[in-house]
Amino acid sequence: MRTYAFVAYFLLLLITTSCQQKTEKQIIGTWEIVDSRIENIDKYIEQFKDKYQATDEEIEREKTRIQSLPEAYYPTGITMSFKENGVYDLGGISGKWTYDEKTGKLTISLTTLDKSDFIIKKISRNRMVLIYPFQMAGVDLDFELVLERVKDEE
Repeated sequence: MRTYAFVAYFLLLLITTSCQQKTEKQIIGTWEIVDSRIENIDKYIEQFKDKYQATDEEIEREKTRIQSLPEAYYPTGITMSFKENGVYDLGGISGKWTYDEKTGKLTISLTTLDKSDFIIKKISRNRMVLIYPFQMAGVDLDFELVLERVKDEE
């Protein structure tokens, strides 16, 4: 009976390790940002409206401002490169990256900025969707970044 438990534990460990390596291998490469947006803006706008008794015009202006934030920080067309040795590049700004399978977090530390934690929402060979959670005025907001793998030049 102990032998079966050991074999089952070993297989589980092997599968877990290979899944992590698979996700890490999928991350490696160069990705272009093709879309960036706020995922959950309605909650923020409702709180803004209540807190400031905002007019319709003020609400629309604030909504436009918030919706422009992802593009300001992560513009479409910019590339993110992830190398096997943990080196990262965002449009010419270098840093380091790590991936934690348990939490699903992709941590990026740039030489010019503090570290940023992204959640990998989806990943495939050619497409990756990252969520960057942050707070504004006490409301949780999420940037959603959609990236496509850049084809290797041959």
